[in-house]
Amino acid sequence: MYIHNSLNYKIINGIKISGAESLYLSINYKNNNYIILLIYRQPNCNLTDFLSSLEQSFITLHIDKNKCVLIGDLNIDLNYFNSNANKYLSLLNSNNLNQLIFVPTRVSHTSSTIIDHLFTNINDYYINCGTINTCIADHLPIFLIFKNFTIDFKKNKKIIGKP
Repeated sequence: MYIHNSLNYKIINGIKISGAESLYLSINYKNNNYIILLIYRQPNCNLTDFLSSLEQSFITLHIDKNKCVLIGDLNIDLNYFNSNANKYLSLLNSNNLNQLIFVPTRVSHTSSTIIDHLFTNINDYYINCGTINTCIADHLPIFLIFKNFTIDFKKNKKIIGKP
């Protein structure tokens, strides 16, 4: 995750999600608190345990009271609806998190899946998002840009960890 030094942020520690590596940030901007969840879910982890601990993290982070972005490689294919995808989407939708990526993020000769996700409950900024076509990885990177989110970008960017 890249974050600009001019942003007032802090890393949130102490939250674990079963079967996943994660990084959580709290960003304060114009008297609003933004929670960023960066998650990598291991492909074969127990989904029930994962969803239960993800739901607990939403409660701990007060997602209902904060603006939130959840982004990452969740290894749940939203291009193919089954009970697992439905349980996951139900949890996110019940927390007012809306899906923004609807195109495949991993394409091979035999499959086309949406396993990299971007969800948010932020609706007061114009949002531009999508995938980036590249040949450097087997996934297409996803991006998110908030229009009218003005910051003084004179300081250098800093890398904040890697799940």
